[in-house]
Amino acid sequence: MGLSPGTSYTGSASVTRTGVDHITDSAAATAQSDLVTAYNDLSVPPATTLGAPDLAGQTLLPGTYTTDSGTFANSGTVILDGRGDPSAVFIFRAASTVITSTNSTMVLANGAQACNVYWQVGSSATIGVNSTYVGHVYALTSITANTGATISGQLLARNGAVTLDTNTIVNDRCVTVAATTTTSSTVAATTSTVSGGTTSTTPAFVTTVASPTVTTPAIGTVNQLPNTGINGLIWLVGLIFIIGLILGVIRIRG
Repeated sequence: MGLSPGTSYTGSASVTRTGVDHITDSAAATAQSDLVTAYNDLSVPPATTLGAPDLAGQTLLPGTYTTDSGTFANSGTVILDGRGDPSAVFIFRAASTVITSTNSTMVLANGAQACNVYWQVGSSATIGVNSTYVGHVYALTSITANTGATISGQLLARNGAVTLDTNTIVNDRCVTVAATTTTSSTVAATTSTVSGGTTSTTPAFVTTVASPTVTTPAIGTVNQLPNTGINGLIWLVGLIFIIGLILGVIRIRG
């Protein structure tokens, strides 16, 4: 919990939380400055304009969204589809208000994470009774979370109050994704000469094995097995067998 500037933090005794309160201290002042920067940064990406402000019944892909009316609403269920990418970002820019209805829900699907969902609200945000809300809310004025609302993210108001009423707010960090590593081994070319002047050369080949990764593949892609160099190995075994036959014939003739 943080507040800067000001000291009006009412009802603190009824709040169950982890972490430390920062009321008008240096950490809170830094957070307030960072909020202004983050709010302005959300204005930069080009946006897709949705015809209707109500997101209910829609499945949205990663991107930046705004509406003709400058407002957002959710009267039912909206799905944010990450398409298998846990780093997928969703930005919602409302020139005015964001208002969600009682019992409305926001669902994360296919790798989407709440830590990558952002709401720029030009005035105030109101979160409905017993609803679920996803993302970081950066409001120019105020934010009200009504009774029983559950938020996965943050509620940050620049110039007004954040009002809570029997709410659960969880601000989880993003799940990190391990990078894929590749290990290669090289077998050098070799030359063999048998009696009778017959010479054979085994070409070099490289064996490459890709390590597993925790990244979820994008929808529509096909996983392929790594190149293990098995064809070169089969070729080498066949060549050794032929050389053996040649040596056997020479010995018989001798």
